[in-house]
Amino acid sequence: MAFSNLHRIDINVFWFVELTNEELLRLASVWPRLEELLINENSGWSAGGITLNGLVQLLQTSRFLRKVALTINMHSFMDFNQLTAILGLTLPPTFSLNVLDSLIDEDSVPTMATLLACIASDSDLSLWVFCMDTAPDHCACWHGAFQRAQVALGQEYSLFTEIDCPHHRLYRFSGNA
Repeated sequence: MAFSNLHRIDINVFWFVELTNEELLRLASVWPRLEELLINENSGWSAGGITLNGLVQLLQTSRFLRKVALTINMHSFMDFNQLTAILGLTLPPTFSLNVLDSLIDEDSVPTMATLLACIASDSDLSLWVFCMDTAPDHCACWHGAFQRAQVALGQEYSLFTEIDCPHHRLYRFSGNA
């Protein structure tokens, strides 16, 4: 297998990305030792083709991943049984997820908060990062999802701060501040 020991993929095409769950999982299967998967981290995707299920499958199959940057389709449905199936998933203590320009609405907040709490339950997540161009409503919803996840994990609520970034309004959520 070509590049079977590849550890890092960092692709910035500065254009729309139309990657599906199946394509993402094929990438992960070709490079089983992948530690970092960063796709269009600087410019976002514009529309997410990766669903919550796809993100969970990626985390389940790519056990070496410690840093991921991709856009998630937050309007995809994930039922509670699918969420509870990932309770055994453990992530590295330094795991970082950047959901770039993923848009979220109020209806998706409980599902995303549950997912975050499930995948973070055995990890010491020090950083969650996401970018929002000019979407304050989505930003507030993400804020609510992270806050609910922290409460579910029994952690103190942390600061949620805006950071200067040349491409986007970048927000950093520190999980253990």
